[in-house]
This record gives sequence, structure tokens and C-alpha cells, in this order.
Amino acid sequence: MYRLMRVVFALSFALGTLLGGVRCSASPIVSGSVSFDSITHLYTYSYVLDYSGPERITEWGVLINSFDWIPSLVPSAFTSPAGWNFVANAVGYVPPPADFGGTFWDWVPLEKASSSGDFSFTTSQAPTPFIANNNYFVFSGQTLTEYGHVVAPDFLISVPPVVTPEPPSIMLLASGLLTGVGIFRRKCCNR
Repeated sequence: MYRLMRVVFALSFALGTLLGGVRCSASPIVSGSVSFDSITHLYTYSYVLDYSGPERITEWGVLINSFDWIPSLVPSAFTSPAGWNFVANAVGYVPPPADFGGTFWDWVPLEKASSSGDFSFTTSQAPTPFIANNNYFVFSGQTLTEYGHVVAPDFLISVPPVVTPEPPSIMLLASGLLTGVGIFRRKCCNR
């Protein structure tokens, strides 16, 4: 019995040592969603930042071009909570373990900003279909607090829009097909 207790203690100590340095949380700091306005053909990306860590968040951002810095990329509109500044076209690189870079749209807090809030931007670019890539980061102080994937556009990737035929186009196609069938029947029946 004593030997079994020593093995269990040794295993629990080893597991505790291994997991002690791993950040565990019930949910990510940043969550996001996207909506599409069929009238304006614009996508609105909305994000919720929820952080209650010991250090104040100094910056957080979303990767919007995974290849290059393009200064002409600006959103049609954006929102920030009180005390936060939106920075379009921040170029940067998030070091390992995150290891990604390009053009970012960032939010930087002012002195009295809250570490929580709702953020958004609107653009004509559809969400990227590639969900395996890291595309957001959160810094508190000089520490990379969190990184991962959240719904976002990637202007490097051109997602083709879904084409829906208009009713007049369908009627024109149908009348053309009927005319073709009529001409074919006339030629076949006259022989």
C-alpha cells in the first residue's frame, strides 16, 4: 500500500509540474462573430475582449493581410469602447510561439481604458476560409498574453462572392432555350 501511495504521489507531482507553466482558461480572451448586410454587401466583424489578468492590456489586433503591409487597407467603419484608439494598417510580427505577421488592425488603450469591451470593423472582404492560421494577438505589458484564431478577413485571399442569378437573367435563358427548341423542332419536322 505504501508503495502504491508513493507512485501516485510521484505521478501527481510530475503532472502538476508539467501543467504548472501552462496557461489554463475556460474561454479565450477574444471572441468574434461576423454578419453580412445583403443591401450594402458589407461584412461587419464584431469582437468581445474579456480580460481580467493582473497586467493592463497594452494592445490587441487582428491580422487582415497575412503577407504584406498594405497602407491602403482601411475599414469602411469601426467601433471602439471608450478609452480605446483604433489603428489601421499597423505592420508587425508576433514572435514565437505565435509566429505570424502582416498588416493588422489594432486597438490600443488610453490610460483609463477598461480591459473589456466590444470592438468591430466593417469591410467588403468576406471571412477567410482558412481557420488553422493564427490571426489575433493580445499583449499585456510586454507579454504576449494570448494569440489564436478568430473570424476575420484576409485581404491576401480573395474569396469569390456567391453569385446568384437574377430573375430577368433566368427568364432570358429560358426564352433562349425555348427558341432553340422551337427552331430544332421546325427543322426536324419539315424533313
